[in-house]
Amino acid sequence: MSQVNRLYFRNWCGVSFFGATILLAVSVFAENGTGINETQNYYVPWLEMLDSDSSQRRSVAWNQLSNEIGSLKVSQELEKSTKLLYAVRERLRKPEISYEAQYQLGVLEQRILSQMEASDVEKLMTSVEIVASNELDKLACWQELFSDIPTRRSWAQREIENRIASGQDVDVVMRILREIVVENEISGEERQCVWKLEKKARSRWLKCGKASESDCGYSEVQIREWIDFLASVNLPEDRLVPWIALDDRVKNQFSVSQYEDPFGGDGLPFLDLRQEKARMDGLKVWLLMQKLEDALISRESATETLKYLNRKLASETVTPTGTILLERLVFLTQPCMAAEYWINGAMHRSQILQIGIPQETSVGTSFFDEYNEQTVHCASGTNLVPGDYPWGVAVAHPNQPLAFFHLEMLDTPEKKLLYSELMTQNKEERWEKVTRNTLEYLEKACQTRKETSNLLRFTDIQLLELLKPQEMSRSVACWLKEWPNKKDWVEEKSQNTFVDTLKLSVTRKQSHHACLCVILGKKGMREAIPGVMEILKKEPLWWEEEFLRFRVDFYAALAMTARDPWDGDEAWLKSLLVQDIKQDIVLEERQTLEDSDSPMRAVMGSNPMIPAGNRKNDVPVVDLPTVAATAAGILLLRRRESVEGLEEMRVSWNCAKELRVFRFKDGVSRKKICEKLMEE
Repeated sequence: MSQVNRLYFRNWCGVSFFGATILLAVSVFAENGTGINETQNYYVPWLEMLDSDSSQRRSVAWNQLSNEIGSLKVSQELEKSTKLLYAVRERLRKPEISYEAQYQLGVLEQRILSQMEASDVEKLMTSVEIVASNELDKLACWQELFSDIPTRRSWAQREIENRIASGQDVDVVMRILREIVVENEISGEERQCVWKLEKKARSRWLKCGKASESDCGYSEVQIREWIDFLASVNLPEDRLVPWIALDDRVKNQFSVSQYEDPFGGDGLPFLDLRQEKARMDGLKVWLLMQKLEDALISRESATETLKYLNRKLASETVTPTGTILLERLVFLTQPCMAAEYWINGAMHRSQILQIGIPQETSVGTSFFDEYNEQTVHCASGTNLVPGDYPWGVAVAHPNQPLAFFHLEMLDTPEKKLLYSELMTQNKEERWEKVTRNTLEYLEKACQTRKETSNLLRFTDIQLLELLKPQEMSRSVACWLKEWPNKKDWVEEKSQNTFVDTLKLSVTRKQSHHACLCVILGKKGMREAIPGVMEILKKEPLWWEEEFLRFRVDFYAALAMTARDPWDGDEAWLKSLLVQDIKQDIVLEERQTLEDSDSPMRAVMGSNPMIPAGNRKNDVPVVDLPTVAATAAGILLLRRRESVEGLEEMRVSWNCAKELRVFRFKDGVSRKKICEKLMEE
C-alpha cells in the first residue's frame, strides 16, 4: 500500500471509530427508551454499559460518566449529583456485576462524594433495605461473604458496610458478625475480613450516642456465668501483655504514640491462637469480653456487672489469666484522661492518667484530682501549673512556644474504646476540630470579660498562633470587625512566651487589634483579609516599642497577601503604588533617645541610641520601608521578575518568612517600577 493510501486509510479509520462511538451511544439510549433530557434515567444505560462484553462500549461508558462527574457543579446541581449517586449505588447492589465494574462504580461514587459539602454527604447516608431486626440474620450477604466467586464476596462486604454506615440496627449487625468471627469452620483470612467489619459496626454503635441507653440484651444470670468462666481461664499470660496491669501503669509515666492503643484494643490479634483448641478458647474469651464490655456500657446492667466483677476479683478462685481479664474490664469503668502533646498541628504523644491517682514521672508528679463536664483540675503538674483546664481545647505549653496540650476526657468505657480510633483520625480534620473548639472557648471567655477592660489576654493571643491558620484567620476577621480596640495591655512575667514567640518587646501598652494583626502577619491566611481591610479604613494602627513603631495593619495585610493570594489582591497592591513620595506610607518610624521618655535619657543625656544620620528629624521618608515599595516587591516576586530598584530592609518586627520588606532606592527607580507595574 502506498504512503498516500495509508494516510487515507488511517483517516478513514479515525472517522469511522468516532462515528461508531456516536452511533453506539445513540443505540444504547434507543434500546432503553431513554431521552437525554430525562435526568432520572439518563445515567442508567451508561452504568449498565460498564459491564458490557465489548471493551469499546465499556471505554465509552467510563469516559462519558467521568466527564459527566467532572462537569457537575455540585453546589449548584445537588439534585442532579444526588440522582447520579443513587444510580451508582443501585447498580452496585447487583451481585452479578463483574469485579471491574464494581471497582469503577466505587471510584465514581467516591468522586461524587468528594465534590460534595460535608453537610450534603451527611444527608445522603447510604440507603439500605429496611428489614426487621429478627430477620437480619437471614439476609443473603452473610452467606455470600464466603462465596467462591470474588465478585459476590465483594458485593456482600459492601452490603454489610452500607448497613453499618446507615446505622439501622447496627447493634444487631455487630452481634451477628461476632458470632461469625468465632466460627471454627472459617479460615484465618476470612476471620480477619469479618473481624474488620465487626470493628466498624462496633465503632458505629459506640459513636451513635445511644449505646449506654440501650439494653445490652443479656440477663444477670448470663453475665455472672461469663464472669465465672473468664475467672477460670488459663491462657499464656505473655499473650495478654497489652491488657496486663493497666491500673498500675497509670501510676507511673504511661504515654503512647498516635498508633498505639493504650487500652490494648479488643484482643483478637493476640487471642486468635495457632493451635485449634487454644484458638477456640481464645476466641471464646474474645467473645465474652466483648459481651461484658456491652454490659458495662449499658446503664441498666453496668452497676450489677461491676459489683460482681469486684466480688469475683476479691475471691480466691481466680486464675492469673482471669485476674488480667477481669481487672481490665474494671479499669474500663474508671475515670481517666489523655493529655496529648501537639506540635506543628499534629499530635505526637498522649499521656494516659487516671483522675484521682497521682502519676510519677521522671521529672515530677502529674496529678489531676477532680473533674466535671467542662473542666479538669490540675493539683500538680510537670508542665501545667495548678488550676482548672477545659476539655477538648488547646492549652499553650508554658515552655515550648510552638506546642500545646489537648486534654481528652475518658471517663466511660465507650470513650476509652473509641480513643485509639480518635488518635488515628486524619491529622488535618482533628487539628481543625481542636481549633474550632478552642476558638469557641476563647470567644465565650471573652464575652464574659467584655465588661472589663481586658477583653483578650496575652495567653489567648499566644494560643491563636498554634491553631489551624484558616480557621483562626476567619475568627480573627470577625473579632476585628466586632470587638472594640482597647489599649490596655502591659508587660507581665507570664507574657514572656508571647514575647519570645513573636520576637517583639512589650514594653508599652498595645491595643487588642494591634496584637491580633501581629498574629495575622505571622500566620494569617486570606480568610482574615475582610477584617484587616476594615481596619485599614480607620485611623493608623501601630505596634509601639521604645525606639520604633510600625504599621501593624499594613504589615498583616501585606504578609497575608504574600503568603496566601486572594481574589482581587493584584488590584489592591497596584492601588498602593504611588509615585509621589509625600503620599507614600512608611511601615516603620524610628525614635531617638532624645525623643523618648525613657529613664535612660536622664543617665545618657542627649546621646542618641541610633546613628546621627538616622535621627527621626533628619531621615527622609525614602530611607524607611514603605507600603508602596513592599507592594511593588510582592508583585515583582510573584511574576518572578527582578527587584532591581528596590532595596530590601531587614527589620526586627517582620516575623513573616513569606514577606520581604522594601524601600525604593531613589525617585527614578520609584517612577520606573510603578509605571511598569501599572501598565501590566
